[in-house]
Amino acid sequence: MTTMPERLPQTTTTTRPDKATRRLVSMLDDPDGVLQDIVQQVGLGAGLHNECGEFDCGDDNEWTDLTAMSLAVLVDSDRHQLLLVPLLLNLGGDINQVDSKGRTLMSFAFQGPVASYLHDQGAPLEPSVVAAFAAMEDAGAPFDLAIDEPMVPDTEWETLLPAWLRDDMAAIGYFKPEVASSVLSHAGRHPLIARFSAARLLASAVYTRDASRVSRLIGLGGHTFDLRHPYAIEREGRKYFFRELTTLGLAVLIDGEEGGDDGFGGPDGEPLMLPAFASATDFLGAQDDKGNTLLHITKSPRIAEWLLRLGLPLDVKNNKGQTPLDVATAAVRAVFEQKGLDDGLAPAGSDSGTPAQKRL
Repeated sequence: MTTMPERLPQTTTTTRPDKATRRLVSMLDDPDGVLQDIVQQVGLGAGLHNECGEFDCGDDNEWTDLTAMSLAVLVDSDRHQLLLVPLLLNLGGDINQVDSKGRTLMSFAFQGPVASYLHDQGAPLEPSVVAAFAAMEDAGAPFDLAIDEPMVPDTEWETLLPAWLRDDMAAIGYFKPEVASSVLSHAGRHPLIARFSAARLLASAVYTRDASRVSRLIGLGGHTFDLRHPYAIEREGRKYFFRELTTLGLAVLIDGEEGGDDGFGGPDGEPLMLPAFASATDFLGAQDDKGNTLLHITKSPRIAEWLLRLGLPLDVKNNKGQTPLDVATAAVRAVFEQKGLDDGLAPAGSDSGTPAQKRL
């Protein structure tokens, strides 16, 4: 009977990192980071296996003593993508890396696309994890590497990836092996492939008000995965901060920005992005962590009018017991009050009218 070791032998270093390595680590966690800069930094001598990085996944889950390879796995997992890990492996990264705490690359892979790739490429598991998975299989519960977010087909990268990212990937060789061979020091060691979540790309498309990308990504199911987004907007001299908006809530705010013609850049005076959501998802219910509905959230009079035409109710209260009228800007409040007058009622939350008139 073969006895598994308690931990695998360490392959990383813990020496003080040089400037190139520190810069590489900072690049990996930059959402706007350029892949070609990462390649250049490794070419300047940045180490891929020096334990010097940190990563905060939220919910008080902070990782420390990370190599560039470990950090790439965490970043890809956090973004539900596969992008940085294949790149670093083709720049000389070790698929068999084991750090000073006994953690392998699989120890950091908490999302399907990354875990599946590392598993397929033979990344080892910590001995304790191997034993746990063996027990699961014995109990009839095999290790599942299922991908839970809808992913973008490779055939649609040309139109659905942001142009800057698509061009960056092309320059490195993600689409043509002959390009990769001329750019990457260890090209071909592992497949240089990528995977992207439709939900994450949908958020990117919403931020840039790219209506065609928004529509297609919704068609791929990008709206079905519950992501949360921060956003701040200023109206009538006041700033409004939102921490955990749904993607639909984010679209309502961005579609209503003053810089976007107050939200009506679409055909026939329609909002630019919201019609695509309206054909695919329910507009009712809370759209942030404070129980705000879309009518609570919107700061655009024209978006407010459009939402009211969809039949959204004005009497729903948020977690503080406030109706949309209670938190509306003056301009949006006027829209709500006009709605009440048109219906022969006073809007919920207004000071005028009898109790019977305040039901809406």
